[in-house]
Amino acid sequence: MRKINSSLWIFVFICVLGAFGCNKATTVSEIEALAASDTAFQEALTQQNSGDLEGARVSFRRLVVAQPTNSLARLQYAILLQDVPPMDPYAALANLEAYLELAPNSEKREMVEKRIYKARQQISKRFDETQIEDRERKINDYIIQIRALNKRIAALEKEIELGMK
Repeated sequence: MRKINSSLWIFVFICVLGAFGCNKATTVSEIEALAASDTAFQEALTQQNSGDLEGARVSFRRLVVAQPTNSLARLQYAILLQDVPPMDPYAALANLEAYLELAPNSEKREMVEKRIYKARQQISKRFDETQIEDRERKINDYIIQIRALNKRIAALEKEIELGMK
């Protein structure tokens, strides 16, 4: 008989809670505690805590793909995307916003909103840097064209000078 992954059980449990409800409301922290107990989540967290940040990023990315409604995995993944080189503020922003959609009443909301602001600043800075690089490239191209035209003018002036003699 095939063994079912604990991640699948958690996903099924969350779906059942959503579909049928329960006597008391399930809080964000209860859902996150359940997600945090997942084996794959624990392994990714262990990688992160041991300093294998790239490995943790890969593990959290896999977890987000396998469990797109796992808000806690999205948050951890977003933090790594935002803080660990190579940084990806676009993907971090998408995962932070998804976290807030999945857990709108989270006690982490203020921290997540600050990170969203930071991601938007990082994106804006990259956009500004790209614009500056484009301007500098155009200026350099114009300088090269001006030098070539000045050489051409000098050559034509010599021809005129030689023709007048």
